[in-house]
Amino acid sequence: MSHPSSTPEATLAPDTRFGRYRVVRCIGVGGMGAVYEAVHDDLEKRVALKTLHPSMAREPEARARFLREGRAASRIRHPNVVEVFDVGQHDDTLFLVMEHLAGEDLAALIAREGPLSVERLVDLILPVIAAVATAHEEGVVHRDLKPENIFLAQTRNGAVQPKVLDFGISKVTGAPNAQRITGASSMIGTPLYMSPEQAQGAAVDGRSDQYAIGVILFECATGHVPFNAPELYPLLHAIVLGEHAAPRSLRPELPADFEAVIERAMARDADRRFESMHALGRALLPFASRTNRGLWREVFGAAPTPLQQPAFVAPPTPVEARPASTLLPRVREVCEVTSTLRKTSRVPAITLGVLAAGLVAAAALLPSRTPAPGTSDSPTVAAPAVALAAPAPAPVAALVAPAPAPAPVVVAPVVVAPAPAPAVRPRAVTTVRSRVAARADAGAQAPFRLCGGVPCP
Repeated sequence: MSHPSSTPEATLAPDTRFGRYRVVRCIGVGGMGAVYEAVHDDLEKRVALKTLHPSMAREPEARARFLREGRAASRIRHPNVVEVFDVGQHDDTLFLVMEHLAGEDLAALIAREGPLSVERLVDLILPVIAAVATAHEEGVVHRDLKPENIFLAQTRNGAVQPKVLDFGISKVTGAPNAQRITGASSMIGTPLYMSPEQAQGAAVDGRSDQYAIGVILFECATGHVPFNAPELYPLLHAIVLGEHAAPRSLRPELPADFEAVIERAMARDADRRFESMHALGRALLPFASRTNRGLWREVFGAAPTPLQQPAFVAPPTPVEARPASTLLPRVREVCEVTSTLRKTSRVPAITLGVLAAGLVAAAALLPSRTPAPGTSDSPTVAAPAVALAAPAPAPVAALVAPAPAPAPVVVAPVVVAPAPAPAVRPRAVTTVRSRVAARADAGAQAPFRLCGGVPCP
């Protein structure tokens, strides 16, 4: 509400009728009008009734601003903007019907308690920023944000719900008579919270509301307004120059990052301020309480906290495919040994098959080695050790005993000296190798024999 008039206006007596509304008591009086507690006759609903002083009602500009407050507030549907239910005229008195609020404004809180903690201050201002951002989206610039126009309403559960009041001098984008009402060079607003462009009578937009929020943050955090002077002209001159004390020089315990947010919102050049009210809210979000950070994160688009990010799942380790060429020499060796055993002993075929399968599995588990350039295509690889019940080394033919001898256990990698290699006739080995090479040259068409369940040449 505006500054008090020099000539006090008479207030309405209790039980005065305004259509279906009955006045209960006077809540407050300002320069343009008064606010009363009233009750709707039929609904028995408690409301706030705001009237325009009769002396102001005779001025067309004052009447237009009063009606514009109702239109602007009803245009913005937000829980942190005072709700307007009705507008009308009783005799020669214009009135607005708004929701009834119980509590105090931010100016009264600062006067009673002094500077607020950063967390408490940000918790109170974030809802205001969200409400003003919604007004900007609806094409409404408030132009008179100050602690007196931020009402801290008490809810039924005892919580505080900030409400933005008094859109009486708001600028509505697209209003046909907006230019005629305000004038191209008129200075509108409360000087202490005016932006430099407002102080110079220039055109304003949503960044002027952001500047006012910055001044409110400065005052609530330090207990001092950034600009102050006994006369209007020196005050406006200081605002235009943008020279003020740093917030931390008045209250050193303030975080440096919080001071940086205030300084940017109060930048003398509007282009250096935050790009929007949402961006200002996002910058203040880290200083809010944990509950309010979670509440307003979705509104201002802040990044989620680490607890909200999906858990990191390490990608599976890729398994390198083993080329067939590195396994083929080992299979050849197994086949050679198996063939030799079949020719030189009477061990049953099924026992040889088990032994061959175990040797192939051990060969697959051992790491492959790539032959150096110029060497043979069959690298020298340590053979897998076969641990048997017999403690002393023995020829392979003697190690493979009929049942009930225990099955061999394959151990890899090699930790003991391998058993002596079986005696293989040179001619038989040469014959086997030549047949393997012939099969490789013939390709997939050449048949394989099974040596104990393992393909052998």
